[in-house]
Amino acid sequence: MEEKYLEFLRIARLLNQTFSITPLLFGSLGLERRLGMDLSSEDIDILIPEKYLRDQWHRLHNMMERAGYTLTDIHEHSFVREQFKVAFAMIEDLQSFADVDIRLLALEKDKGANYYLMYLDDYRKVYRASSRDGYRIGKKYGADMQKLALIEQALDKKHIILVAEDSVLHKIILGIQLRMGGYLVEEAADGQEALNMVDEKPAGYYSAIVMDVYMPNMNGIMASAAIRGMKDPMKRSIPIAAISSDSDPVEIEAAMEAGVNKYLLKPIDVDVLLATIEELVKSRK
Repeated sequence: MEEKYLEFLRIARLLNQTFSITPLLFGSLGLERRLGMDLSSEDIDILIPEKYLRDQWHRLHNMMERAGYTLTDIHEHSFVREQFKVAFAMIEDLQSFADVDIRLLALEKDKGANYYLMYLDDYRKVYRASSRDGYRIGKKYGADMQKLALIEQALDKKHIILVAEDSVLHKIILGIQLRMGGYLVEEAADGQEALNMVDEKPAGYYSAIVMDVYMPNMNGIMASAAIRGMKDPMKRSIPIAAISSDSDPVEIEAAMEAGVNKYLLKPIDVDVLLATIEELVKSRK
């Protein structure tokens, strides 16, 4: 495990320096980093932007040859050097194959290399999609199902946070910050959608809600009040952190009267956000 990971870091540094690419560590080796366990990964799977496997392929090929690798399969973009086998694929395929948003990947830095790593909920999407893929069913179904079981087991121990935010940019930032804290994230575009999601999910599904105050259709104050009026005691007691750029005491008082537990001002510091969510999750326990 460690030898393959160190070799990946060597290649990642080359990609950083040669192309200014931040690669994604994919496959079992990436999952090993997320789970913190040895899965006996065979290959080093790396995802990079499509253009480097098409328009810039000759440059990538030359870089790998200079690193001591030999091309073994041009269709798979795979190389070999001693005990290491490296395969490249297009990062854009994650969206169409498994509905993974590549804008929300975790940026990792280690030993001078920058690279991306998927979160466990993204890995669950990938292995669920793989379970429906004809090639994987025939060749690697059993191994994939074992990995999916490990992912599900790890995710069962995590908390799900609902983020209600109409700004795409702020939603992305909040999602990244919460995932950095080890939380799973689901998203709503406005207060009405957030209310519907809480209503449809079983009691206790969400550990907390991060609710923007100003949203179309139904704002955060109205949505918070509606949640506090739900019949199910667990649903109506979900901790809510309101977020807003408005520091008007009247607005803050209105939010607290609607049942908001915490009121955070934008821009939100990641440490403040995570400390607030941790406090809310603990209070729910």
